[in-house]
Amino acid sequence: MDIDAEAEGDVEEHKESFFIYNGEKTVSKSQHVRKVEVHSEVIKIEDDVFSNSRQLETLLLCDNLKEIGISSFSYCTSLKKIELKPNIITINRSAFEGCSGAAELIIPEGALKTIGKRAFAKCNKIKGIEIPNNVHTIGQLAFMGCTSLRDVILPYGMTEIRNGLFLNCI
Repeated sequence: MDIDAEAEGDVEEHKESFFIYNGEKTVSKSQHVRKVEVHSEVIKIEDDVFSNSRQLETLLLCDNLKEIGISSFSYCTSLKKIELKPNIITINRSAFEGCSGAAELIIPEGALKTIGKRAFAKCNKIKGIEIPNNVHTIGQLAFMGCTSLRDVILPYGMTEIRNGLFLNCI
């Protein structure tokens, strides 16, 4: 095989496996992406944009991000870690639902106010979560089916726990 052709094939494969997200509503070839980096100027990740990207392993969010759309990363079953940034205000419904490969969820102190319905449902490898005090709303079934979940720290002063918040977790 021609060495140049082989090297060109490697570059093409690398291009498909790494993606810089610039805020588009749709992303072609998202099913083959292994790593996504959110561009520093993006403030919202659109609804469904990486949903069912089953090969996605790594997600690098930017510091300016304010909102993660509905089902943006749902069923990204190879995603290993969900690490949010302090400026995120809203995680919408089913944003990370079914990310069954994610063993770690990091929610830093910051601007986060709302965790939507089913946002982390069926993330069944997560063992512990600490929800910061700035969170005011956690939607129904937000952590449903997180079967490995054993340690939970809820926000100080939380006055309501929604239906099924931790349904089928033990």
